[in-house]
Amino acid sequence: MADKYIIQKFGGTSLATAEQRKQVARCISGALKAGKRPIIVVSAPGRLGQPYATDSLLALVDQSQSPIAPRDRDLLISCGEIVSAVLIAHELQILGHKAMALTGAQAGIVTDNNHGNATVKHVCLDPLSTLLQYGITPVVAGFQGKADSGDVVTFSRGGGDTTAAVLGVAFDCEYIEIFTDVHGLFSADPRVVKTAKLIGEVDYTEAAELAAEGARIVHPHAVDIAQGRGVPICISSPGDASHGTIIHQINHHRPITGITAKSDIIAVTIPAAASSSQLFDALAQAQISADFITVTADSISFVTEASCGEALSTVLKNLKLDFTLRRDVAKVSLIGTGMTGIPGVMAAVVAVLQDAGIQLLLVTDSHTTISCLIDQKHRETAVQLLHQRFCE
Repeated sequence: MADKYIIQKFGGTSLATAEQRKQVARCISGALKAGKRPIIVVSAPGRLGQPYATDSLLALVDQSQSPIAPRDRDLLISCGEIVSAVLIAHELQILGHKAMALTGAQAGIVTDNNHGNATVKHVCLDPLSTLLQYGITPVVAGFQGKADSGDVVTFSRGGGDTTAAVLGVAFDCEYIEIFTDVHGLFSADPRVVKTAKLIGEVDYTEAAELAAEGARIVHPHAVDIAQGRGVPICISSPGDASHGTIIHQINHHRPITGITAKSDIIAVTIPAAASSSQLFDALAQAQISADFITVTADSISFVTEASCGEALSTVLKNLKLDFTLRRDVAKVSLIGTGMTGIPGVMAAVVAVLQDAGIQLLLVTDSHTTISCLIDQKHRETAVQLLHQRFCE
């Protein structure tokens, strides 16, 4: 495979307006003129309120009487990316480049039949390879593929990044560029921490953890896919591609690379009379992921996504369990591969929060991550203090 194939993936916020789409086309044109052979992946344009954004398409369906069937839902929300693909292909043609819009299925992406959370089984290289051989730039609708049944299926939200990573690995690309409305990964959310720093380069493991714990610049699954073949991911904005973050395999000595926070979670406590094996089997069958799991002689507690609240309540009621839900919580995480083997990091985290009068509800750690569950009202203060202690 040619060593100058690259992936350029553009997020919805960079495709929302006609001027932004022209800027995207100029960005792609620049890569073509530099001798690169890009495969383009696009998200649905804009956000809720704009006509073809994914949430806007979902809002067209009144689900108050009956939920939309998963197959039909996937067919509906796949349309936004197709619109983007056609518009960008047309903008490239205006600039004098040969380009063609394709659905995920037309691009050769074959998945399982798990609507809304599909897994890619394989990529047929022929459709895109043929276009590239004839000098035609493919513009692929992200977030979707085709099941063996022939149905359109979509990935989990943020799945345009997954499309980019899958194609990047399949075509053994030089690198994957992900363009968003921010310049890259930061040591914390710049809206919360004014002194947050752009991270020039970050390890795959750190990037995946940062993404999973709240820094939603890139999908963690996409990072995992790229890491499997060692394909670097470059994150930047279309108007400033020279600056950003490179995700690749590196070694460094900083204990903490970044600090993230999540608020869209629920803390659950269940009396000890419950069977933990029966409980977690039922959660798994309902596709509910549990975090911060603590099992003691007195209780079982865990944290899950707030979006799972209704399904979670149903599971617990079916098991005839008493339970309490707490929604006013936040998860603050410190991520860094450099903390492994360094004593005192956890002690410093606890000291910073306790000195500020912030109660720790739960704490967990791994080789690369320390996470603290706290009251939601202390979320921003905790991030600011921990960033000051570890990243400044």
